[in-house]
Amino acid sequence: MAADMVVRLEQGLWRDGSCFASGRVRALIGEDEALLADLGLAAVPAVRITALVAAACRIDGFGNLTPNDARLLSIGDRERFLIALYRANFGEQLDAVAQCPANACGETVEFELATECLLAPHEKAIEPADGAIPPPLTREVALDTERGTWQVRFRVPNGSDQELAARAALSDTAKAADLVLERCVAEVIDANGQPLTVDDWRPQLREPLSATFSELDAQANMSYALRCPVCDAGFAAVVDAGTFLLRELASRHGIFAEVDQLARAYHWSEAEILALPVARRRRYLAMVAGGG
Repeated sequence: MAADMVVRLEQGLWRDGSCFASGRVRALIGEDEALLADLGLAAVPAVRITALVAAACRIDGFGNLTPNDARLLSIGDRERFLIALYRANFGEQLDAVAQCPANACGETVEFELATECLLAPHEKAIEPADGAIPPPLTREVALDTERGTWQVRFRVPNGSDQELAARAALSDTAKAADLVLERCVAEVIDANGQPLTVDDWRPQLREPLSATFSELDAQANMSYALRCPVCDAGFAAVVDAGTFLLRELASRHGIFAEVDQLARAYHWSEAEILALPVARRRRYLAMVAGGG
């Protein structure tokens, strides 16, 4: 199992005008699973991902991450950390499923995906930063609208936006998308040089800003072309590493039941069991279950 895998961050973590653009992940241990279990199933995946990134990832020259640091990372950089965590702990291959969106079909399509394919197209593998410094957090872009060309000052969505949007999406997905836009846009100036209110710019900028976010932080929305084996319809499936990672960490009986099982079998303490790498602990569980 690879540990301390190096991760290249495209947006980076900014502190006092400096950008830290290279990170590392370590092998996951039982304590990480216990942390997720303590959050409870009610916690949206984005919140659990924040906890996992803060616990198991660090940034070169910066150090360990707090949950707030993890929230300040762009969604794409969080995804890069999650890809590295999956690769370091569960290997280079994953099994995925998607549902055909064609009318009157809805077939479940199973497919295999190499973890390397989870990376944005311009990257071939997770590797150290090449010295290039990502752009500042706040950017400006000229966007064409039906009312002329507008100047927009904004930042790309981060983990904090992802958490809030995930909670809002439980009741209203459209509201969640607008919430992200409103949080990320600092100022919009119309063709006459006048600042616009949120209600003025939001209808015009929903689609172009979403496209701009995807262009600047491509790792945040990776999709893959599939074809339904039943109706032959082609469609794109969005795949994110967080879903697969959280699925792998969701043990059948729960981490605390596994601790109890190993403690009874080997008389180890809770701390000793939770310090085991995930793969190692599961090997011991298999031995206990097999009676040897």
